Amino acid sequence: MRNLMPLTYLATTLIVVHALCNSYTALMIAPHMGWSAITLGLAALGALLLLFVTMVVFAIWMHRAGKNLVAAGCEGLEFTPAARIWWFAVPLANLIMPYRGMRELWNASRGEPFYGKDHPILVLWWAAWLAAWLLSVLSRFGAIDDRTLAVTGSALTLVQAPLAIVLLFQISGAQRQIGGSPLTDVFA
Repeated sequence: MRNLMPLTYLATTLIVVHALCNSYTALMIAPHMGWSAITLGLAALGALLLLFVTMVVFAIWMHRAGKNLVAAGCEGLEFTPAARIWWFAVPLANLIMPYRGMRELWNASRGEPFYGKDHPILVLWWAAWLAAWLLSVLSRFGAIDDRTLAVTGSALTLVQAPLAIVLLFQISGAQRQIGGSPLTDVFA
């Protein structure tokens, strides 16, 4: 089993930087504070790149956490480590299956006998994720303007970020105690 804490700290750093950059960019883009089209484009590209890197690190963390459950001998798992990630990419199923995968990860890591038990942190995190998804859909159909999208998206990021960080640390901490003793690093 692998210690998730180094990845947890990296993911946390990326989540915080992304949330702050997203908020700053939204505040600058919303009123268009005299930025040129090139500057706005570069800011958006930088934010998109940061989001992609954050998503990749978060996915690696989820995969390793899932592998830890398998290595710990958790039985009755519905999701493989890879399935927890791939469900994010399946249209319509991505509205519920990633939540169920994270819920299973949360409960199994904490030694819960029933993996389908909901926890308020999980529900709030997923509600913020769904709200961000809905906002993106509405923007594609022109139902909201760019300023509303930027400001509301920024607010949702500021809600999601601390919830995701709590999930990362709670699951990582719980996995350190699986089997009654702290996990060791791979090379220890």
